[in-house]
Amino acid sequence: MSRSNNDHSGYRSGRKARVIGWVGGIAIGLVAMTAVVPILGKDAFAGYREPQGVLGGETGVRMEDVGFRSYQKGELVAQADLDRVDVRRDRQFFDIQGVHNGLVISKEGRIDFEAPSATYDQIVQSLRFGAGVKLKSDDFDLFAPKLNLSQLHKNLQAPGPVTGQLKGGTVSAMNLKYTMDKREFVGGPIRWQGVPPKEVQDTPLAQDKKPWHIEGGGVKSNQNTLIWTNGRATDGEVIVKAPRIEQDRKTEVLTCTGPVYYFSKKVNLVADKAVIYRKEKRAVLTGNVRMLVKPKSAVDLTEQEIPPFRPEVPTEIAQNRPAAPQSAEDQQQKDLDEAVRSSKTVRDYPSMVKAAEIDYVYAEGRRRGVITGSPEAYQEFSDGKRWRRIYAFRGVYDGEVETLRLESTPQKVDVRMNNSIGDDLKGDWFVVSTKEDDEEWEGDKVTGVFMADEDELPKDKKTPPPTGGG
Repeated sequence: MSRSNNDHSGYRSGRKARVIGWVGGIAIGLVAMTAVVPILGKDAFAGYREPQGVLGGETGVRMEDVGFRSYQKGELVAQADLDRVDVRRDRQFFDIQGVHNGLVISKEGRIDFEAPSATYDQIVQSLRFGAGVKLKSDDFDLFAPKLNLSQLHKNLQAPGPVTGQLKGGTVSAMNLKYTMDKREFVGGPIRWQGVPPKEVQDTPLAQDKKPWHIEGGGVKSNQNTLIWTNGRATDGEVIVKAPRIEQDRKTEVLTCTGPVYYFSKKVNLVADKAVIYRKEKRAVLTGNVRMLVKPKSAVDLTEQEIPPFRPEVPTEIAQNRPAAPQSAEDQQQKDLDEAVRSSKTVRDYPSMVKAAEIDYVYAEGRRRGVITGSPEAYQEFSDGKRWRRIYAFRGVYDGEVETLRLESTPQKVDVRMNNSIGDDLKGDWFVVSTKEDDEEWEGDKVTGVFMADEDELPKDKKTPPPTGGG
């Protein structure tokens, strides 16, 4: 049978054209999301059937090399070339072999498709692909071993694995559903990998094209965003985990709501929310922020537990605790006490920080962090007896010159630094170096207690014992 065309704006005369047009409209009209020509009462193929048994099985009518074109108001809305169409005797099912050059056009865009075979169910108005189907649009280029297209619900569902391209990245997923009028995907579990869009790559700060590797238990995708459930994202430099990760593919901004876990080589953080601006190379973490600063011996990109922040022990409780046993080596004890005051040991032990918000720019040459919400930090030494702690209204970290400035509440002098030795200092502000082996620090309006070792006091200037009398 020669290839024929069907124009729904007006049926062509002739028996062959009428049969081909009718079957084509029934079998492919679903894909076009247009009305299917109904079967009303009588058998429309009565005059064209082969004698029973010639085709075998349930097949009543067979046509080969079928061409289908569907128009609405003079506009092409769907097309497909079919190698063969078998109409079953019950007139409900149409078995199609060889679907080529399939196309659906709507106001939401176009979808191209092809498949080795398909079955159309007239009653539920669905087209089932059971031997694999390729689908392509502006949003995706996918392959699914099985796929159902529903005319009634205007969607397609892949009840199994799906692979290919989605939103500019490579995807491997299970059980995806696509709603055509919303251009929206839902499904999962899913894995996705993609580089930033060109407009992000071309910015001066985006000096690399490292891809995001994102996976989640589920995903919802519309035209510009991917929303991940129980998501995990990494670019090899950081790992972000959260119950919800919203990825804007136009701006490449990740909005994570939590608890959010943010892991990097030097620090790990947990917060209620994190917004990562890849174009600006900036991360803003807000709400109950806790940060673990790793010792230099443990610098690595790994997922690990972030311990709770340990509050300061009240003085009245600390004073009632039994004294730590003294070592036989007095000099060793002195050296350990001195290490509590030394910035040379800052990177030797883990540190914990808590704050309301940390806003950090991690771009090379512009590294800077602002810590707000009454930040507090402490560091405990490995012996469990020595510690140091710091309180401030605001902190500003300059990663380029490696300094940390601690500022007081406006109109107050309440930056405080204390330690297990008994040093307890307050000031309007302190600036300390974060460079390794750099002891420099400065402050303004500094007052407080700085404990001195007895051996450091001049012998002739010791305070004489008090005398009696009034």
